[in-house]
This record gives sequence, structure tokens and C-alpha cells, in this order.
Amino acid sequence: MKIMPIDSEESPLYPGNITLEERLQRLVQLSDARINMLASATTSKVDNIRPVVGKLIAGTYYIVQAKIGTPRVPFYLLLDTGSDSTWIQSSDCRPCFKVKGGSFNYKKSRTFHITPCDSEACLSRQCNKDNRCFYTQGYGSDGAVTSGFFASETFRFPCELPNDREEVVEIGVGTSNRNIKFGPKDSPDNIIAGIFGLGAGSTAFPSITSRYKRFSYCLPPLLENTKTTILTFGSEAQIPPTTLQIQSTPLLEGPVDALYYLDCLGMSAAGLRLQIPNDTFKIKNNEGGLITDTGSPMPSIYPVAYEALKAVLKDYFLKFDMVPWQRPYGLDLCYDRPNRFIRFPTITFHLSGADLLLEPHQIFAINEDQFCLMFRPDKDISILGAFAQSDHRFMFDLDQRKMSFVREKCAPN
Repeated sequence: MKIMPIDSEESPLYPGNITLEERLQRLVQLSDARINMLASATTSKVDNIRPVVGKLIAGTYYIVQAKIGTPRVPFYLLLDTGSDSTWIQSSDCRPCFKVKGGSFNYKKSRTFHITPCDSEACLSRQCNKDNRCFYTQGYGSDGAVTSGFFASETFRFPCELPNDREEVVEIGVGTSNRNIKFGPKDSPDNIIAGIFGLGAGSTAFPSITSRYKRFSYCLPPLLENTKTTILTFGSEAQIPPTTLQIQSTPLLEGPVDALYYLDCLGMSAAGLRLQIPNDTFKIKNNEGGLITDTGSPMPSIYPVAYEALKAVLKDYFLKFDMVPWQRPYGLDLCYDRPNRFIRFPTITFHLSGADLLLEPHQIFAINEDQFCLMFRPDKDISILGAFAQSDHRFMFDLDQRKMSFVREKCAPN
């Protein structure tokens, strides 16, 4: 499946030929919006996060195009690793948000089949008067709701590998005919028609389709390249042969079913273990933890870890007489870069059974004259975001409940 960053030239949300500084500012805005959504979910104990469907801030960094139904009609969906639900807004939706080109008209599709209440595919176990399997999905804590009925439908995903083929998959999908506080109230240029849920819960696409319970991806660096990349499912989801060590760490059960929780034992920076409590990243009282999330561009960590990280990095750069730069874009630790300085430190997340080592370009935004730390503090949630995940091959196995990874130069496509 081809997935694209919203800044990609192939993306319908492409902002045009923006500068590196403008792209950096957008990443900060997107990250803050995403962190707020995830924090809302973890503190409100809801099962899904509400992405904002709109032109400027999509609330998640990647989108996917699918041709849905027969005859096939192309739509764009938010790719959301914080959501279990895959749904598309239907043309008979009341109330609903505007979609450029119109919402999905399921009545015209020959491959659309309504899920009856007595079917095993009726995951909600709710029934309406027409014997349709009905669902209601809340997002966040502000009353945003989408509802409709379950169905099966044919999705075709442009792949480009190996011969520009389309992957054809029959998917259980929510047909949303009622949206409250979801999406822009008046945005005729909006092209996002729904959500493709890639969360960890039992109703997400990988879990309900047995042959796709394993998936892998390799994200190119966010500031160096905004081209599309490939998300691979099933038997083709492999880590290629390599001389490097392939590491694995368990996926934990957490407070929010949709999220991918990791068992983080601590962090190191510049070769020094951060002096933080051993349980900093542990799930406590059904809250907290460290999650991995491609929808968040920047990583975030709890304030106690963030302050410890900053202290170590400040001491490190003090040895080189670095001059602080006036913290633009809301970033907290920036320096002038003298003489194309290259002796940047690394950061390691110590996970159960594995160490995830981040190289400088996975930690800092670096240009010719300045550089900034691309981490954010947050008191509610710690996130291993897409910036830190770049140039690694990740493979998720939901049957074995583990995440495996290895360093890899992630080229576009």
C-alpha cells in the first residue's frame, strides 16, 4: 500500500514549494495537534483519537488513496495508527462534512454488501431496525461522533511495486451516515473522506483480516524527503536480509486498545544514561506509557525525561562552545552551527530486549547554519514519532505481539 506524507508532491494536501523552515513549522504544528489528540484519548479513556479532517492540519502525517467500490471511485483517507476504525462518509450522510467531489455513494457499487446483525463480521454487536450491523464511534472528549453501519467493500490500493499493480482487498468498512463535530464545518476543498484505521485493537484492519496481521514500513527522513513510501502487509512484510542485528521488543496491552505500547526501560544521550526514575515510561494507574505512532511527526517524552535529556545535551554542546539560537517555531533547544559542525550525539531508547539507537538526523533538524532538537515534552503521553522512526525498517506482528526493527536507508517507494 502506498502511503504519502501530507507534504508530498503527490499528496492532495501538498502546500506547494515551501522552504525547509516552513516545512519545519508545519511539522511542529502537526505534532502539537497530534500530541493533544493522543493525550486526550489516554486521559479520557476513549478507544480512538479524533483526527481533524481539514485542509491545513490533518492531525496525522500520512494519508492513503484507495479506489473504493465497483465501479471504482478514488478517495483519500487519513492513515491513523491511533484508530481501530476504517470508515468512509456516505453520500446520504446527515449531518456531515463536505468532501470535494462528493462522498461515497454505496448504492451505486456492485461489490457493496451490508453486514447483517447475525454475521461474525458484525463487530459492534449492535442492530438497527433494518437488520443492519450498526456502530457509533466516539473520538476524544469533546463529543465528536461518527456513526453508520458496517459493510464489506472492495478497496484497490495503488502500489507501484513491482509493476504498478493495484492490490485488491475486501475490507470490512464503516459507512458513516452521521457525523457530529467531526471534520470542517464548511470546507468545500476538503478531500479527506474518512479514516483507514491501522491501530492495535481488535477492530482495526490488521486484526480483522487474518492474512494481514503482520505489516512493515520504512520511513524516509521527514525533512530530507517527502516522497511516498510503501506499507507492506502479510507474507510480504519482511525485514530484508542484513548483516545488522535485527532486534525485537514486545507490544504491550495499554489503557487505549488502539495504541501500540512499548516497554521502555529508560533513555541514554551522548553515551550517558538519563537520570530519571525507572518507571518514567511505565503504565501506571491505567495511564502513561510509551507508544509508537507514525501519525505524530515529532517524538514526545514526559517532562522529567525531557529536562534530563536537555541537560545532557546542553552539557555536551557546551564542550564545543556552541551559541544558542533564538528558539524558533516553538522548539526549545537550538544552536548556531559553526563550520558545518558534524559531531552530533546519539540518543537511545532502551526497550525490553532491544535498544533503539537514533542517529543525529533522527534527533535534530539540521541546516547549514543552525540545528534544533526535534523532541517535545508532554505530561500525558510519550510518543516515538515518525521523525525518530525514519531510516529504520519496522515490522509489527500482531499474532506474536512484537515489534521488530533494524537500521535501513529508507529510499522513497
